[in-house]
Amino acid sequence: MSLKNQQQQIHEIRSIVLEQYEKHPELYDSIDIEWIQNDDWPIEECIRSDKLLNNFKILNDGLLFRKQQRLPRLIETDFPAELFRIGFVHGNGKDYDGNELLFIRVKCYYKIRLREQIFRNFILFQMERCLHRSHGHGITMIVDFNGFSYANIDLDFIIWGAKLLTKFCPKSLKRIVCYDMSRIVIPFYNIFKRLLSDEIQQRLRFWNDDEIFKYIDRNNLPRYLGDESEMFECSKE
Repeated sequence: MSLKNQQQQIHEIRSIVLEQYEKHPELYDSIDIEWIQNDDWPIEECIRSDKLLNNFKILNDGLLFRKQQRLPRLIETDFPAELFRIGFVHGNGKDYDGNELLFIRVKCYYKIRLREQIFRNFILFQMERCLHRSHGHGITMIVDFNGFSYANIDLDFIIWGAKLLTKFCPKSLKRIVCYDMSRIVIPFYNIFKRLLSDEIQQRLRFWNDDEIFKYIDRNNLPRYLGDESEMFECSKE
């Protein structure tokens, strides 16, 4: 798609969104509507083809989901401080390609029914922060399997994550890296992969041990993955 055609699509999609907001303001968050009015890149994230209505649907579904999850309204104090301290999900620097880094430490997750939604919202919250930092220029997600055990397995969570990525994954998420994935993970990874769209599957990568240093400077890694700086391992951003 040419730049001229893309700009035209952005203009038309924005107009349709604003029209829908006027008709059904209760379905959308005003923060998102202001974002759409002032920035092109959140709309660009949803342009996958030259089919205007398909691209609008991608954006609109995302806006409705964000409203349902209160995503634009989530703040740090909505979450237990220990989620930040243990570094369950956190951003940390950039890779050599200039992509923002988002780390998920699988060993920090346990299936606790009463806290299930908190865990999910925390992932959404940190992904949202990373997306805004990247401004549509690129994200690398590192799923760290160091220390993974059967206690960390939750099939409902795996299905939720796969569906989330398939339906709402931003175009700027360039790589989803499975780091140090042990053999016991493989059956659950296969379930996860089968639920992903072909487009998302193409973004999957596998890195082990020191291979990570080929793509990310040591100083841009958290301490538990080899950073030698004085940065705290798990602080709030």
